[in-house]
Amino acid sequence: AEPLFRSLDRMGIDLESSQGITDYVFQLLRNARTLRPGVEPKMVVCWGGHSISTEEYQYTKKVGHELGLRKLDICTGCGPGVMKGPMKGATIAHAKQRMSIGRYLGLTEPGIIAAEAPNPIVNELVILPDIEKRLEAFVRVGHGIIIFPGGAGTAEEFLYLLGILMHPENRDLPFPVIL
Repeated sequence: AEPLFRSLDRMGIDLESSQGITDYVFQLLRNARTLRPGVEPKMVVCWGGHSISTEEYQYTKKVGHELGLRKLDICTGCGPGVMKGPMKGATIAHAKQRMSIGRYLGLTEPGIIAAEAPNPIVNELVILPDIEKRLEAFVRVGHGIIIFPGGAGTAEEFLYLLGILMHPENRDLPFPVIL
């Protein structure tokens, strides 16, 4: 097998540039079959904390249920709390509609997965090399993002997204964000 850096060089991917990182994440997600050609865009990314109250968890589950009734798929950081609630709600809604192919995508990185295992609802798991590429992956796979209560990690995710959406080239990008 060819070393990764030679393979990236051959593809013209420079990990020192922002475009190179974007291209790398795209190639990684495509090769993991997370990005699929010809598939209707219906992946909703849900961000938020893993330590939330029961009331907040029930709310995330209800939101996931409403998304599932609309046949939307869910992507989260794959842990507990906000990362599990929407998936659980969507799973119930998909089952009510006899949908057997709901996607529950978890995006993580080695430091996170070492600290907490993916929740049991995740049926697709992609482990990105680091936090930066994980954030890029969320933006690449999502067709909309819902941000629930969280901590410093959720704030970092929101600010990353805000930076992308405020870039002049993305001004007219139709990308729903719900807070």
